[in-house]
Amino acid sequence: MDKNLRRIKWSEILLFVVVAIVPIIVRNASVAVAPELAMFHNNNTHVSDVFSFHKSWVLMLCAGLLAFHALTEFVISGNDFAQLKIGASKLVKNPVIIMVLVYLFFVIISNLFSAYTQTALWGVPDRREGLFVQLAYMTIFISAMFHVKDDFSVKVILVGLMASSLVMGAIGFSQFINMDFFATEFASWLVFGIWGRMGILFSMSYGTNFNPNTFGLVTAMLFPLLFAAAIYFQNKILRALFILAGGLMTLGVVGSRSVGGLIGATAAVGMIALTLLVHHLRSNNKTGEMGKTDENEQPEETNFLIFGKLTKVKKVAMSLIVAVAIIGGIIATFGTNLSGDIRFTMERIFAIFEPSNAPNIEIEFTDNQMAVTRRAGAVTVNYTVTFPVLPGVPQVQLADGTIIEPTITEELIPDGETIYTYLYEFPTSGITSTTILRQFNLYMYQRIPLMFNDDNILHMVYRDSVLYNPNEPIPAFGFEGWETWGSNRGYIFSRTIPMLPQSLLIGQGSDTFVLLFPNHDMVSKLRYFGNSHMIVDKAHNLYLQTAVTTGVISALALIGLFGFYIITTFISLINHDKKRDKISFWLRLGLLASVSAFSVSSLSTDSTVSSTPMFWIIIGLGFAINRIWGNYAARTS
Repeated sequence: MDKNLRRIKWSEILLFVVVAIVPIIVRNASVAVAPELAMFHNNNTHVSDVFSFHKSWVLMLCAGLLAFHALTEFVISGNDFAQLKIGASKLVKNPVIIMVLVYLFFVIISNLFSAYTQTALWGVPDRREGLFVQLAYMTIFISAMFHVKDDFSVKVILVGLMASSLVMGAIGFSQFINMDFFATEFASWLVFGIWGRMGILFSMSYGTNFNPNTFGLVTAMLFPLLFAAAIYFQNKILRALFILAGGLMTLGVVGSRSVGGLIGATAAVGMIALTLLVHHLRSNNKTGEMGKTDENEQPEETNFLIFGKLTKVKKVAMSLIVAVAIIGGIIATFGTNLSGDIRFTMERIFAIFEPSNAPNIEIEFTDNQMAVTRRAGAVTVNYTVTFPVLPGVPQVQLADGTIIEPTITEELIPDGETIYTYLYEFPTSGITSTTILRQFNLYMYQRIPLMFNDDNILHMVYRDSVLYNPNEPIPAFGFEGWETWGSNRGYIFSRTIPMLPQSLLIGQGSDTFVLLFPNHDMVSKLRYFGNSHMIVDKAHNLYLQTAVTTGVISALALIGLFGFYIITTFISLINHDKKRDKISFWLRLGLLASVSAFSVSSLSTDSTVSSTPMFWIIIGLGFAINRIWGNYAARTS
């Protein structure tokens, strides 16, 4: 690779901004709510978006400038139509470009035919992954893949990743030690423009992301690449900074308490171990010398990390000493925090392999009657509630036939209506009472609005004011008895999978998942979430989310693209001759681990504008370095 310094290009500046600046932007914005989303935001016309809105706009601006820059470069270069045709014919033979084009085709078609235009174009608050952002993802990916052509370009992007990791990691560390930077008055001034305190948003580390799960994915994706970059750079100060950034990201995996992040980190470490093992075995098979070295071979000197030139023995010894010192210092200083975060995360992981506990409350409807089972520890109470067709007092009867008479209170509200509160007290400990509200002919139990339709059949009333028959089954597939698995991902996955046949070719548009999921299933949400009005706005799985919103084929194209990079890079690395280019080997291994972490973590984590722009540049960089290495290997073979 050419390591000579040169003037930085516009494309490199823009890619640097995406990886260095976009991830750390946190600024409040009052965002207009699409009409179709208003019911999920209490019919407000605007909502506050702190972590995603400005990120998305800077990303789209950079992507637009990259596209404009590429176009002007083509025009200025004087290429004619014939040359364009030749270049295009080469591109369409590239399997990566084919998968990108397939993905983009179905994304665009899904959005063109979407019934939810505003949401599909701009996305939902906090995620902001509408069509324009998805086009921006592909733009920065293609730009990274083709504009990165030498060592200088690689280093510009790596330094950008290191810079944002230091900021995210430092803020994540403040959250890890329960001194959240965003709870300070200075942070409030930065984010809201006023002096005050935002308050603690989460008890876990979330960095500059809008939730800890996203931070877990980001940190799992970045830490192997940052450590690999520490080997790639020769400057001792930069190496130290990359090691610090990698350490902060590693701590972030633990501090986020994200199972997805920990699984992604495990995938990264596993990929590194597998690649090194297979590479070692293949190298020994090629030489026919299992563990033997040339007697005349001198001890290898390597400029390792920040310690200068050391022999192998000294290198290993120094590395172990430093690692033990750092880990020991962290444990001694923050042992309680670390043990708590590790214990919390491990408990969540072990819970994955255990079936769901019996829900605290179960409801079944029959005509105008509701059978309820409530649990509190070892105490269980069974009773039925009969709702009068004409507005009146609901009757509560225990399983033994005892009828509970309610205590009734009345409250006159400003519009002249009266709200009746019926309090039913049980002769049991643990579960002492239940409450039902009534406003004219609308009943409310556990925040589930109930009323009779014109045929005098009891229905639930959802946010959209539509009546839903509670006895109408909601399509479900799999995870029966495991609905609370993975923080209720079992329930979400089981209700999402039946939606796939409707989107085999195209979906309903980017980021429209919340409008497609059966959120009116208030009985099941009360059963598994303990909250009948919980809004499921994401699939907690990148691939399911993509399949539902932009079509199964677009999801398969994504899976194919990720798999193609992982497989081709793995094969290339196990055949890599480290004697010819050891530094490149470690960087490519770090990129492979990074992409593997994101791909695996995405099985239980969502894509957001807080995390995904970095990934698309990382995988684009990976393809670019594979191309550079392939050309180098061909020239020197």
